Amino acid sequence: MTLTYDWIVIGAGAAGLFAAARAADAAGPPSVLVLERGTRAGRKVLISGAGQCNFTHAESVADMVRHYGDKKNFVRHAIGKLDAEALIQYFDALGLPSVVRPDGKVFPASFAAADLVEALLQEAKRRGVRFEFNQFVEKIMPMVEGGYTVACGDQTYRAHKVLLACGGSSYPMTGSDGSGLRLAADLGLETVPQRPALAPVYHNDRALHKLAGVVIPGATFKYRDSEGVRPLTGDLLFTHTGLSGPGILDGSRWMKAGGLLELSFTALDAAAFEQALLDAASAHGTRQLSTVIRGLVLTRSLSELIEGHLGEEACKITMASLSKAMRQQMVKLATAYEVRITAMGALRSAMATAGGVSTREVVGRTMMAKQLPGLYLAGEILDVDGDTGGYNLHWAFASAALAAASGNDTVVK
Repeated sequence: MTLTYDWIVIGAGAAGLFAAARAADAAGPPSVLVLERGTRAGRKVLISGAGQCNFTHAESVADMVRHYGDKKNFVRHAIGKLDAEALIQYFDALGLPSVVRPDGKVFPASFAAADLVEALLQEAKRRGVRFEFNQFVEKIMPMVEGGYTVACGDQTYRAHKVLLACGGSSYPMTGSDGSGLRLAADLGLETVPQRPALAPVYHNDRALHKLAGVVIPGATFKYRDSEGVRPLTGDLLFTHTGLSGPGILDGSRWMKAGGLLELSFTALDAAAFEQALLDAASAHGTRQLSTVIRGLVLTRSLSELIEGHLGEEACKITMASLSKAMRQQMVKLATAYEVRITAMGALRSAMATAGGVSTREVVGRTMMAKQLPGLYLAGEILDVDGDTGGYNLHWAFASAALAAASGNDTVVK
């Protein structure tokens, strides 16, 4: 006999665990079944923040939604219903106190992702949620009389409501391999091709490779491609193979191979930097160019990079003899150093996924599919990705909470 549940949650990741506990939180708790293809819950959460689990960011809703790119209006309602303070209080009530770092990042006080996963898992079980592991969902089928059947091999389940919380495609070794998109597409939902988000970029500039380990705090730079120019800010980390750091990771949702980065190695803009060179030529005409460079560029290693491009002999010339052409070359190197992206970080190593089920398919105030009553979506399976700093986990929890509450008719739709 096939059992019929009130809810079937597909995926026991961040969104699935949170939704399961909240769905079972209604009066006269509904029956909730979680189907997970892996052997345990929360495998991707366990590696978040290097295992420390930065799960939200302590700031207002208005500030938080700015960290979701062009999806800020779509996420606003869900995050407004479960903001950072409410999420912190929820985990505290589960016996999981938090700490807020000076930069606003929020972690479990134990700095252990496993503690957060265990708190959600035990809360769900306490409320009667049933978990079935090693269950690969092959098909979801709407029933004529309402509700859905969910097929897993030779086992079939039924539910009045289904939540797709299968995650994205990053770190596929955790089970987050994008297979949920196939389920969504089979149901007729529009999907946006998934690609890496919060991913490093790679380039072939060997001079920059030598700067591995150097960080530019609060860097300002630009990304340029055929679609236009996008200004970016954030810490910039040089690696042996490319560029990383929050500035790159947060901007990677827009980047692609072949795109051009223009890096600035000074606190001055182009006009101010050129004026500083002119002033130095006027006031200190006998001073060597290399000395002036070191005074205008952020770090010694960056000034050595620029000097390497100019050449040893050029760096010995005095400011009074600096030609206009060389001055303009200096401005270009210091304020708009060009780096051609040869490749993006792969999905297997990206922290998050861009793309997914189009937000046009979902009602932002309920997380329910517009054309499929009773089908809800939450978390990374949707075409929503946030910046580094706890925003993606917060979205998983907030969208899951809204889906569960909406399905249980506990919010105004």
